[in-house]
Amino acid sequence: MPLTAAFLFPVGVALFPVALTAGLDRFVRMIVGSPENGRSPFTVDLARPPGYSVQRKVDRLQTDFAIQIAMAFAVPVWFFAMWLVHERLGFASPSGYEMLMYPLAGGASVTWFVVQAIRLSIMLKRTRLTLYGKMAAGQELDQLMRAGARVFHDIPGDGFNIDHIIVCAAGVFCIETETREKPQHGRSVEDATAVYDGHGVSYPDGTEDESVRHARDRARWLSDWLMQATGEITPVQAVLALPRWVIDRRGQGEVLVINPREAPRLLGRLRQLSDEHMERVAFRLEGLGRGRRIGAASTQ
Repeated sequence: MPLTAAFLFPVGVALFPVALTAGLDRFVRMIVGSPENGRSPFTVDLARPPGYSVQRKVDRLQTDFAIQIAMAFAVPVWFFAMWLVHERLGFASPSGYEMLMYPLAGGASVTWFVVQAIRLSIMLKRTRLTLYGKMAAGQELDQLMRAGARVFHDIPGDGFNIDHIIVCAAGVFCIETETREKPQHGRSVEDATAVYDGHGVSYPDGTEDESVRHARDRARWLSDWLMQATGEITPVQAVLALPRWVIDRRGQGEVLVINPREAPRLLGRLRQLSDEHMERVAFRLEGLGRGRRIGAASTQ
């Protein structure tokens, strides 16, 4: 067998699983994402539930993970089948070079798919934890509707999503959710306590201020957007929600840090919005949540 053919044949065999993966991924996404036959009974976009965009990411990661696992099992069978085809086509007995190429190419392919599956499993675990946190916070905040508040979830912004928004007489609260695992140090209270100093949040395993900055930046964006959408100045309070954490507040800052179960306290703050102002804000936010972007105020 010529050296060129002896080299290209195993390499082509090794590259085929990669092409097969790309085709399989496209096919699965087409099947999973395709609408059912017939006319949809929904004529408007639905309001988003808590963690809607994160749930979609979880779905994508699950599909990618399943494909990688399937290919990791399929590749050895593929290489063994190609080895048999190689012999059946009447080629000369495999040389030492060919006997080395097949295991190397097959092992490299399997290793690639296994590594990708491990990477995706880690991402999937973290994303699921994030989803559970947003859902837990959303369930607590939804209880505020019994007191007359309007609650919106997963509102799209410019390159980000606002986890939750509360509209009530006390103003508009823009809520960012941060979900973290609790360490296993055997200290029931200390391991479940987050300390807020007005700038960052200290957990038992470290301190971070990124979530506080995200909450502040999203609140500023929402305030500007509401000004454009309604033509009115609307007070927006930035809030960081930490589900299942005890909050030890040792300082005050621009951002409020709460456990979602403490959300009813927000409604008891000083009234800042009239009923008409609340309705106008809620109307714009509902349209934004359903995909109807409004760039400027319209006269009402």
